[in-house]
This record gives sequence, C-alpha cells and structure tokens, in this order.
Amino acid sequence: MSYVDIFRGESAWNTWDIVRGPVFPFLIYLSNILFGKSAIGLLMFSFLWYVLMLFMLFLSLKQVIGYRSTGKKVLILGIILFTMINPIIFGYYHALLTEYIAITLAVVGCYISLKYLNTNYFENRGEFIYYSILIAFLIIFSWFLKQPYFSIILFPFLIANVLAIVDDRSVKNFIVRAASLISSMLLLFLSLILWNYFLSFKGINLETNRNVTNGLGSRLVLTTDSFKIVEDEEVYLEGSVISNEHFSNSEKEMLLMGNEYKIVEIYDKNNRKLDMKVIETRNDLIPISSSIKFLVSEIFTRPALVLDSYFANYLAIINIYETYTPDGIGYYVKRGFDWNFENENATIARRIFYNSSNIFHMSDEGLERVLQFNQINNPPLLLNRVMQVISAPSNYLFKFNFLVLPFTILVSIAYKTHIVIKKQKNDLINYVIILLGFSFLHILLHAITGALIDRYAVPAIISAMTGNMLILYILYTMVFGRKRDEETKER
Repeated sequence: MSYVDIFRGESAWNTWDIVRGPVFPFLIYLSNILFGKSAIGLLMFSFLWYVLMLFMLFLSLKQVIGYRSTGKKVLILGIILFTMINPIIFGYYHALLTEYIAITLAVVGCYISLKYLNTNYFENRGEFIYYSILIAFLIIFSWFLKQPYFSIILFPFLIANVLAIVDDRSVKNFIVRAASLISSMLLLFLSLILWNYFLSFKGINLETNRNVTNGLGSRLVLTTDSFKIVEDEEVYLEGSVISNEHFSNSEKEMLLMGNEYKIVEIYDKNNRKLDMKVIETRNDLIPISSSIKFLVSEIFTRPALVLDSYFANYLAIINIYETYTPDGIGYYVKRGFDWNFENENATIARRIFYNSSNIFHMSDEGLERVLQFNQINNPPLLLNRVMQVISAPSNYLFKFNFLVLPFTILVSIAYKTHIVIKKQKNDLINYVIILLGFSFLHILLHAITGALIDRYAVPAIISAMTGNMLILYILYTMVFGRKRDEETKER
C-alpha cells in the first residue's frame, strides 16, 4: 500500500522501489476511487477482472469451436465451469497480488493474438494496425505490472506471428508481421527509457541490484544449482589464482589485472565440483551480456548438466520438485518427486477456504497500513466445503497440466503440420498452439531466470488447461469423425 500512497500524494516519489512497476499500485489507487477504500471495494475490482477473464475465454472458445450444436455448447460451458470452480484460480482473485491481473491478461493476450493472426494487413489495414497497437500497449502494460509477466502478451503475439508466416509464406506478409513485432519491442524499450528517466528525475538511484536489468545477469548465472559465485576473498588472492588448476593462463591474467571479475564454480547434480570459470562484472554486478556468453559456453561444453538444471527448475515451479528458502527471499530446488507438495498455491490461493481472516502475517508497519481493509470472511458453507474437497485434486491437476505440456505441444505441432501439408487453415489448432506454446514458454522463462515459485506459473494455468482439453477434443473429433465417415460410406 506504500506505493498507492505515492499516487495519492501522501508519500514522496523518492521512496519508490525501482523493482516495482507502476501499473498494479495505480490500479489499486483507481479501485479505491471507484469502489472505496475497503476490502469489499478491492474484491469488487478483482471481480471485474474475473468476469473479463471468463468473458474473453468464452469469446475465444466460441470463435474456434463454434456454438451451434449442443455438444459444442456443452464443451465450451464445461471448460468455463471447470475454470470457475478451480480453487487455485478462484483463490488468486481474492489475493491482493498481481497474479489475478496477469491471469486475465493471459487469456486476453491469447484471444487478441488469435484475432491478430486472422487479420490480413493487405485486406484490412485498419484492423491489423488496431490489433498491433493494442498488443504493443498490453506488452508495455504487462511489463509494468510485473517485469517477467511481459511474457503473457509477448509470447502469444510471437507465436501468432510465426503461425501467420507459416500460413502465408509470402515476403510481404513476413515483412509486415516482422514490422509489427519489432515496433512493439521498440515501444517497450522507449517506455522503459521514459520510466527510468522519470525515476531518475525524482531522485531515485537506478544503479543498484534492485534494478531488474542490473540484477538479471547475476540471476541468470545463479538460476541453477550447478553454478555458484565464489565470495571467499582468499580464492581471489594472487597465490590462490596462480596455483588454481581450473583456470587458463588468460583467466589468471584477468583475475590478477583487476577486480572486475567473479569466479563461478561449476558442480554436477551430486554437488561435486567440476570446474571453475571467470566471468566479467561491472560495478560488482554481472552484465547480461557476460552471463549469456557464459551460459552459451556452458551449454556447448556441458549441455546435459545445464539442461538438467533447467529441467529441475521447471519441475520445481510446477510443484513436482519441492522448493525451499533459507532466507525467505531466494528459492532453491530440492530434487525428488513430491506429488503432495505445494507452495504459495496453498498458503495464498487456497488459504481463503481455511482461514477466515483476510490479512496475512506481516510486519507491524505493514499491518498498520492495511488494518482498514481487515475483514472476517464468512463464505457460504456449501461453496466453501466444495472448494475444500476439490483443493487436493486441483493441486494434482496443476502439476499434471504443466507436466504433459511439452507432449501436447508436440501433438499440436504435428496436427498443424498435417493441416499445412493439406493446405488447409484451422482456427482451432492455431489457438491451441498459442495457448500451449505460451504456457510452456512462460514456465521456461521462469525456469531460466530462477523464479521458482508456483505462483509465477499461475498466469499460464488457464491456457495450459484449456489447450490440453482442446487437444483431447481434436483427437476425439479425428477418431470418431473418421468412424462416422466410414459408416456413412458403408451405407
């Protein structure tokens, strides 16, 4: 709430934490104006996003499936109902976090990307430009909601461009699609420059590890359990450097010439040291360029080790591997399957079904800011009991949907290839690839950057579930549709 105070003019801008984007605090500030500064007001605001999510999901399904036959209506309404009663989704719409905005934006992003995909610049220039501008705005909006969540618009948009080029491989189509994508990236870059200039103008120091672009380099290196940065000063002493058998002569020279370098230790999954490498730093931070150079080198040198670490991170984000935090800040992987493990999906999302208070544990200073929002929840007993009963299955479903994701993506790509070979177009498979592709890339992004909290996977939960169910529907229609055709021929 301290950031909301800044919008109200009750706190100075120089208290802003640069890791925070302005979108969510502004939306809470707007909610307080529209619905009052109360818990009910915040719930009314989140309910609007909940309704928008369901409406956009309905529009998407109606477009790609149709809504004429009874069977298709049942399928669409079944997916909508399945989404509505999911305790994890329902719970996050009751938590004052960016996730409920991100869940809605992910559904919107997939739908708008499909509309963009189906719009031809040379046949409807105005509509194409409209969707391009809208997507560019939403990419910027999602970045300033929470930086990693720019993926919820960018990835569906990127996939839509690839599909558009696959469906129409003309040079002119490639040029306009590439121009649209590049323009959106340039606008995002421009918005970052303007925001940083504004913060700097307000007296905020941008050269700290709280700045996402400054801290990302170190995070990329430390994202796996295979790499550890050496902080022991004795290792950097001249004698230690010269006698270290892991360093090449050039690496020894770099370490002896100055202190703008860090040593990275490389371990196997059994925690045995394999090697040590030198990586360049700047102001004691690892630049993104240095971290990427290091990671690319390691992928070529030890591909199995790096990919195994990323795979472990993937399983940790989706709660199949357990995670732990020794300091309450960074999360680490505890390898080993645990089908019952949950992190913030349980402590935050499903908390409302077991705890009547709407205020979490926090510092005395933080508690003082939110006391006016204190409310005792008294949900309908039947609804609450239903949510409690299906809470455990929702945890297993969460794991299962993301676990099978790589396989259902392969199935969708195979079906799309079949459609392309037959020179056909199919809205349904394009939408499925957008859903599944976005979901997988979103989890992969967080696996690579080391954001190992299940809550960060939640924006992709609806797209993963819906995409997997639609793949089953496609397979069903292929099998039973072929049987029907054969029976018709026999008659």
